[in-house]
Amino acid sequence: MLKALISELAVRPSSERVDNQYREPELRENLKIFLDYIAKHGSRLLVVGEAPGYRGCRLSGIPFTSGQVIETSPHSFFTECRHRLKLKQVAAEATATIFWGFLTDKELLPLMWNAFPFHPHQSGAPESNRKPEAAEIEEGLYCRLHSSSSFRM
Repeated sequence: MLKALISELAVRPSSERVDNQYREPELRENLKIFLDYIAKHGSRLLVVGEAPGYRGCRLSGIPFTSGQVIETSPHSFFTECRHRLKLKQVAAEATATIFWGFLTDKELLPLMWNAFPFHPHQSGAPESNRKPEAAEIEEGLYCRLHSSSSFRM
């Protein structure tokens, strides 16, 4: 089922105002590693964000996670999986730094997701963030597995 979800995420095209980071095989693999870890170790908490930020999930593939966090966090997820995670660019991102700073000394690892799983940005400016529009949030709510028509533009 996770494989189907990850494959489904890859089909949504990027556009002038939305970057689909999951079109990149390395970022899909990073997400798979994270979700496999959650499936193996379990989680009793779900954290839902609004959308990926341009210095965090857009570059790492993992919600609430930046490249700097992947490289430096002592959390057990990273000590076990860091060597398998791939990054094309390393950046710091405030939310990721604060979030993982809180989790550092805890065994807790929540399942993390974004209401709109793709990076919304200002038109033609992929290194910016914007609030997802209502239709984009709806797109995230109604995505269905095994249907390439589930992601609308």
